[in-house]
Amino acid sequence: MVFLRRAQGAWRAVLRIVGLAWVRYQVRVAGSAESYRRVCYVAEKNQLLDRLILEDLCVTRGWARPFDPIPNTLGLNQDAFVGQRQPKGILVRRMVPAGDEELRALIEWLAERPQADIQLVPVSVYWGRAPQRERSWLKLLLAEEWGTAGRFRRLLRILIHGRDVLLKVSAPVSLRQMVAEGLGVDRTVRKTGRVLRIHFRRQRVATLGPDLSHRRLLVAEVLQSDLVRQAVSRDVTTGKRSERKAQRIARRYAYEIAADYSYPMVRLLERVLSRLWTKLYDGVDVFHLDSLDQIEPGSEIVYVPCHRSHIDYLLLSYVIYNKGLALPHIAAGVNLNMPMVGAILRRGGAFFIRRSFKGKVLYSAVFRAYLAAIIARGFPLEYFVEGTRSRTGRLLQPMGGLLAMTVDSYLANPRRPLVFVPVYFGYEKLLEGATFVSELRGQDKRKESIGGLLRSIRGLRGEFGRVQVSFGEPIPLATHLDDVAPKRQLSHTDEPFRPEWFNDAVAKLGHRIMMGINDSAAVNATGLVALVMLATTKQAMVEAELLTQIRLYQRLLAEVPYAARVCLTPYSPVEILQTAERLGWLKRQSHPLGDVLSMTERQAVMASYYRNTLLHLLALPALIACAVVNRPDQARHELMITVKAAFPLMRAELFLSFPNDAIEAAIDAQLGAMQTLGLLRLQQLGDRVLAPDRGAGQVAQLELLAQIVTPFVERYYLGATLLLATGPGQWRREQLITRSRQAAQHFALIYSLNSPDLFAKELFKTFVATLLELEIVDVDADGQLVFGESLEVLAQGLNRMLPSRESRTLWQFARANAGSAAATHSSQE
Repeated sequence: MVFLRRAQGAWRAVLRIVGLAWVRYQVRVAGSAESYRRVCYVAEKNQLLDRLILEDLCVTRGWARPFDPIPNTLGLNQDAFVGQRQPKGILVRRMVPAGDEELRALIEWLAERPQADIQLVPVSVYWGRAPQRERSWLKLLLAEEWGTAGRFRRLLRILIHGRDVLLKVSAPVSLRQMVAEGLGVDRTVRKTGRVLRIHFRRQRVATLGPDLSHRRLLVAEVLQSDLVRQAVSRDVTTGKRSERKAQRIARRYAYEIAADYSYPMVRLLERVLSRLWTKLYDGVDVFHLDSLDQIEPGSEIVYVPCHRSHIDYLLLSYVIYNKGLALPHIAAGVNLNMPMVGAILRRGGAFFIRRSFKGKVLYSAVFRAYLAAIIARGFPLEYFVEGTRSRTGRLLQPMGGLLAMTVDSYLANPRRPLVFVPVYFGYEKLLEGATFVSELRGQDKRKESIGGLLRSIRGLRGEFGRVQVSFGEPIPLATHLDDVAPKRQLSHTDEPFRPEWFNDAVAKLGHRIMMGINDSAAVNATGLVALVMLATTKQAMVEAELLTQIRLYQRLLAEVPYAARVCLTPYSPVEILQTAERLGWLKRQSHPLGDVLSMTERQAVMASYYRNTLLHLLALPALIACAVVNRPDQARHELMITVKAAFPLMRAELFLSFPNDAIEAAIDAQLGAMQTLGLLRLQQLGDRVLAPDRGAGQVAQLELLAQIVTPFVERYYLGATLLLATGPGQWRREQLITRSRQAAQHFALIYSLNSPDLFAKELFKTFVATLLELEIVDVDADGQLVFGESLEVLAQGLNRMLPSRESRTLWQFARANAGSAAATHSSQE
């Protein structure tokens, strides 16, 4: 018997050498089998070459081998391997169920030994799914799929994808726990088999994506849904159109929306994108990708990234694919559904959505039904809650439409956990940077077209530095709903039948996602240089001073991290400066007393985008610096009052993650760090805050830090004084937004850098909305804004953060603009 075993072992060694000579595989291990005494591997399919790959891994790692008997199981003569399905047929191959007898033997053996246990280790092998570059069309056509391959196709797959194999080893599962439920042998066998089948299906979904190859079946499911049938019935009842015509239109909508997922196209795109990233970027830095491993298996994942560039969704899909996970279905604007391009995107997983559903009840019903169908099938989703690309670098206020539909779908069918994953993108140079500046300055937004695409391709010749992709803390929807509506009761979620808590829960979810994106920010070279240079008067600095300020910001971010997931750049100030110069952000002028680095006005305006992506990280220390620079000697409680006056406005605009009730602790932490770095002094046991001595080099550093947020304080003060200058009941909401924006733009033209990002309309809408939310202003019965002493208190706090001369200039400027506005109002009346 021993001789036979040795002979079999030698024969298997020869088989491995011969069979795996062409094979190269990558491994994803969720749990180790080496620490368990009794192990039995369970595979989705019982195929010899897959088993040899597993054996090769076990030999390499010193694990129990699948061809050997299960160790320490006296009386159980069974190999440590079970295949749930095995191929059958000579000409026509099909997979038939298998493995029940082996499971039965294991369960019966355990039933007789109450103290024993056997660990089942699920393993999956995918040919043509390992995350690496593919070489030919044959690979795209012969890669792993949901269907069963015949002998010839499998042979071709082994030959073509032999060096492109992915082996997944899942965490061991205790078979003793199954037996301990006392269901009897037969029911335990059935239950164990069912649990394993569900696991393998989820693993295949997570790796390849759900089996959505039958697009027509999905469209048919959408058209038969209650939502669509009710919308069609409504059209017929109101006489808007006949039933046949309504159904035809609904079908056209469904095909306009639906993705046409194609695995070969996905693999082709991965091949193209691999080359594109190599040509376009110096590297792609990915952070916190392991967050996805923490999500409960079988969960519906919704990726919610910030939107900075058209590169975003391509880059995120590439990263997810290389992780070995299923690509998400991506919500894309219907403007991208161009000839040829739309078809490629659709086969890569994109589904198309119109900008507005207003007045289109039938389209809305079809879209909601489609979204619910792909969520119910477990396909990951990706959409941008901002709705469009940010033209300023700041996160935009979240749009609630898709979020509300996603929450609706979950509440209608909550059996599958749903998790939102915020994603941060950081670019050292954007492809669309110049276009964004033009649009902010009033030029019409360019419509997407083939010609525009070709022009963009010509623009790929420059240098674009590195790009960062950082995954935020996953947000389980059930946990969020428990937090914001713990006593919720749900009967129906369709408008107008949504419960009172629904809209508030969706709005808070949107803000939580945006804060999650900011909490996972990645600091890069362009952002750090922009933070420093744009704080100077002429956007010029001596090289040594610039390096010192960059080093200061790096230390400040390290001393008091903004959030646990914020990623700091590993590069030194000198390397950061070299990167900025190479990318064309700085112009160097040699001088005997020290080289001067500067930005042209155009470079400065474009650099404001990258500064805005990192503003939130230094917002709080910059506010403190602003207060200390303008009040060099003050009590700690006075500084607290000053900073807390501006903080809620900035928190709403920048999605700062500090709760209002935790701001004092955050300020104290920053005060300690700033004292360590010499930016301020604390006396009288910390009860008094002083600026550095006048002759100290840190004075200039503190002033530059303060300038980061000075434009914010100026804008807030200007808006507050516009209201105060005219008195209550003189402005409507839209009038104040328009006039504040005009005044800020006028002020910038005269006194500071004319950067269009400083007077984007969204900033003033957020400002007025925050005043209303904080109940600093209110709306009377006539729709006019009214206010009391709270607005004066706010203005006084903002005034303390500005130099006296500047605050007087702003006050006079506001009075002049308010006066002209009052004259305009009276003439209109």
